[in-house]
Amino acid sequence: MDRNQVRKIASHVAASYVSRELDRVWLDRLMTTTVGKKLRALSTKEQKAFELLAYLSSAYVVNREPNPSALRSFLNTILSDIPPELAKRMMSQEEPPDSETALFLLEHIKDDELQNLGAIPVTDQQVAPEHSLAAKLRVKVENTRTNIRKNRHIIGR
Repeated sequence: MDRNQVRKIASHVAASYVSRELDRVWLDRLMTTTVGKKLRALSTKEQKAFELLAYLSSAYVVNREPNPSALRSFLNTILSDIPPELAKRMMSQEEPPDSETALFLLEHIKDDELQNLGAIPVTDQQVAPEHSLAAKLRVKVENTRTNIRKNRHIIGR
C-alpha cells in the first residue's frame, strides 16, 4: 500500500467517527432549533423536494473530483452521510416524551417489569471483571432500579 492509500483509509476512518458524532449529537440538536422545527413543519412534498435537493447537492460535491486528496475524501465521506440522516430526522414524526409522560409511564411499570428492565443474561463464560464496562453498566442499571423503587414507594405506589 502506498502513502496515498494509507492517507485515504485514515481519512475515511476519521470521517466515520466524525459522522457518528454529527449523527448522534449535532443533527439531533439541529432538529431542536428554529431551523429544524421549520424543516419538520414543511409539507410532505416540500420535505421530499428538500431531501432530493440535499442528495443532489451532496452527490455533486462528493463526485466532482475524480481522484480526491485525503482531506477531500474526509469531507466527501461526511458530506455523503449528512443528507440521509437529516432527511430521516426531518421526516420523523417521533417526538421524545415530555417529562410528565415519562413520569406517568414510570409510575405504571409493574414491579416484575421493573425488575427485568435492562436485565442482561450472563453465563459463566461471559462474566466480566469488575472494572469492565459491562460490569459498570450492570451496577448503574441496578442502582437505577433501586432508586426507581424507592421513589415509587415515596410517592405512594
